[in-house]
Amino acid sequence: DEVVMVDEVATIEGCHELIRDHNLFVGGSSGTVYSAVKKYFRDKKFKKRQNVVVVFADRGDRYISTVYNQSWCDSFLQKYSTLKQLQHHDLSK
Repeated sequence: DEVVMVDEVATIEGCHELIRDHNLFVGGSSGTVYSAVKKYFRDKKFKKRQNVVVVFADRGDRYISTVYNQSWCDSFLQKYSTLKQLQHHDLSK
């Protein structure tokens, strides 16, 4: 078994990609699953084309005020960036 770690930014990007490119209005956990599958298969090489089944268990209507709200996303990304900088600074001590 393997575990694929996905951060919050990739979750948001996954949700936005699914609605933009595939017309799928999914929730946060579905965006996480989608991003994890993409990350897992990114550098994999197969002799034959692989079929992958993914279950999206939530809908996007619960995330209209967050994941699908541009102001919220901008604010979140700013806070996330600041947090990552602080964590990097603390780790480099």
